[in-house]
Amino acid sequence: MGWPAISDFGMNGSFKPITKTSSGPMNVYTLFYPEELGRDGRKHPIITWGNGATSTPDQFTLLPLLASQGYFVIAANNAFVTSAEMKSGIDWAIAENERQGGDFFGKLDPTKVASMGWSLGSLGTFEIAADPRIVTTVHISGGAMDKSVVPNLRHPAAFFCGDPSDIAHDNCESDFELAKVPVFYGVFPGDHFGIVSTNFAPQINKATAAWLRWRLMGDASVANTFVGADCELCKDMTWTVKQRDFDTAPP
Repeated sequence: MGWPAISDFGMNGSFKPITKTSSGPMNVYTLFYPEELGRDGRKHPIITWGNGATSTPDQFTLLPLLASQGYFVIAANNAFVTSAEMKSGIDWAIAENERQGGDFFGKLDPTKVASMGWSLGSLGTFEIAADPRIVTTVHISGGAMDKSVVPNLRHPAAFFCGDPSDIAHDNCESDFELAKVPVFYGVFPGDHFGIVSTNFAPQINKATAAWLRWRLMGDASVANTFVGADCELCKDMTWTVKQRDFDTAPP
């Protein structure tokens, strides 16, 4: 079963998003997922999200947006999220997918898992990126300070970071140079808090949703958003783009 078409990845999709707080491992996570989970036999990709330091899942418009487009998102409520908590989110979601009688039994796709986060959550994503269940990562204003984690990247990754006013900018630049996997690196004209600002969050949300549509849902039509000198984001004056070659085919 294919996924409903989306004409604008910055807008809600055809699923009604549900937010469930006090859920997940130890009831200290927030879930974002379609109300019609499993509709028409679909199995929904799993995303573990990491907040930036001092932030909580409710601050990110990106997460309900992704739920409306068909994803199951699990986010630790900890304002100082750890990579262990992000990994536990994946563990829990996959276990719930296998638990007969549970709300999520047979409705999630354990072969399509992403890790992503902002700032501290991006650092957590680097730390768990070698997990064999993860097929793509997204890093928002979160360049690695400890470069030993960059080789953990095993699959295509997207880096969305601010301009030099973003405190993570220099580390984003060096992460791109050090990465050994295909990377799309987009720089937006804003600071470290772009993902939670009204000025830049819509653009970051849209780019992230498009990337996940390509890498998790296998929609090859979205590849031209990121691939080649004439890619859509390359021609968008909002973004400054660097690319490390990757195949245009979906995973």
